[in-house]
Amino acid sequence: MSADDVRGWVRADLSRFAVPRDVEFVAELPRNATGKVMHRDLRRQ
Repeated sequence: MSADDVRGWVRADLSRFAVPRDVEFVAELPRNATGKVMHRDLRRQ
């Protein structure tokens, strides 16, 4: 799956303003000890 594929899939169901400008793929999501995704750390990777 490419970044264009992701944007196309989102574009099919959401408004134009909701389509992400940038799509980045990461190996794994940063999680805390309880397994919740740490959103603030996503931008730092």
